[in-house]
Amino acid sequence: MAFTVTNIIGGNTLDLIPTWTWGGLSGHRVQINGLNPIDTTISMSKLQLLLNNKPVELKNPIRSYTDPSSSINILICSVYLNGINVLDYFPELKSQGYVS
Repeated sequence: MAFTVTNIIGGNTLDLIPTWTWGGLSGHRVQINGLNPIDTTISMSKLQLLLNNKPVELKNPIRSYTDPSSSINILICSVYLNGINVLDYFPELKSQGYVS
């Protein structure tokens, strides 16, 4: 199923449509599994350029949970753009150990 990125939040989190459903929860927010940037400004800018208003695929869900501070449901999973894992667009972070 294709999803469209509607907003970039922080260095590894996206809002998208339509709603995902997994593990008994559903929502619009996704955290990219394996992307742990130390400088969220750089990764956020790159994610904006790569993904904003673009269709993506969600694969390999790890878990879903409700953020206690905002009550927003979040899915942690891999995100693919044009069949390529988004993590592959961050070689500079891979070399620094911020992408797993």
